[in-house]
Amino acid sequence: MKAAWQTIELNDGNGLAQLINTAPYAWIVEEGARPHPVSQAGREAISLWVRRQMLVNDPEEVQRIVEAVVNKLQHHGQKGTFFVRDALKGGTATKFLRAEINRRLAAIDPRLQVGVGRNFRGQQERACPTPRVCVVNGTK
Repeated sequence: MKAAWQTIELNDGNGLAQLINTAPYAWIVEEGARPHPVSQAGREAISLWVRRQMLVNDPEEVQRIVEAVVNKLQHHGQKGTFFVRDALKGGTATKFLRAEINRRLAAIDPRLQVGVGRNFRGQQERACPTPRVCVVNGTK
């Protein structure tokens, strides 16, 4: 899943890019899934995952774990992890994004930056729900 993250620069002249995950199961990990049947190919994928992630080599033990996972998926589904949502909601991704925006704005004009918790007059605000682009040490 980690190796499936890619950035695609949009050729619209605005310097925008998309961050995508090409793993076919990425959305299920994020959002979860209702109870569902598991195909033979799915069972084989789970078996490989058990061997790789849990470091289990005994075929009987691998089979027991696979059956337990399949049983859970068939009867209870899979809970979502919401790792993308949580990362974008004031988490790590927001910090990196703010730093990258500030770096690019500074290349345009050193007085520009994304404000955090300050209004356009430089006064402290109680909350800054969305980042604002403002002039630092300017007249506004």
